[in-house]
Amino acid sequence: MTHAERAYEGIETLVIVGDLAPGSLHTEREFCELLQIGRTPIREALQRLSHEGLVEFQQRRGIRIPALHVEDQLKLLQVRRVVEVMWVEDACEHATSGQRFALCKQADVLQGSVLRSKTRIEFFRNLGNAQNLLNAAAGNPFLMSSMRPIQGLSNRFWFHHAHCKDYEPYARLHSVILRTVSAGCKIAATSAADALVDYLLALAINAQQSLPANRID
Repeated sequence: MTHAERAYEGIETLVIVGDLAPGSLHTEREFCELLQIGRTPIREALQRLSHEGLVEFQQRRGIRIPALHVEDQLKLLQVRRVVEVMWVEDACEHATSGQRFALCKQADVLQGSVLRSKTRIEFFRNLGNAQNLLNAAAGNPFLMSSMRPIQGLSNRFWFHHAHCKDYEPYARLHSVILRTVSAGCKIAATSAADALVDYLLALAINAQQSLPANRID
């Protein structure tokens, strides 16, 4: 892993799990000190994260962590539903026997992590490992480039709202996708993908109903 990749992964994780709060301002120097990485790889990572909607550059102010808006999440999930189905169908079709075994094993790891994970970061890493395995199984770089920002933004919204009771269903829904793809069953996998998006949609609608202004700043 290069320094830029390590910087990207480190900042992405902090944004998604909420350790960097929505609306907060930061500097390149702060990230350099936090991750013990030089300015050039930090800058490269921030540029990439900016393209994915996880940070914003504010002229003469620094790097801003974007506010969370329910309306944006609802629009995002419309796209995710379509792309996710294509993603799991490709994974069902193209996964190798070794990848199918790894997907099934990761399903167990992910569900077990609900009890074993001591931090949000640990749970997020297990979730990320699952999504990386599906990306590899699908074998479509264009789908992967579409799914990564969608997953990042969706996961960020989920972590912002998640309570202890929410970890089990979130892990279970992802695990069902992993197992059905491992089995190569497209119908079951697309149904599982729809169920995950339905869950995320219900979460967003609940947030919308609880906030008259429809905003999370």
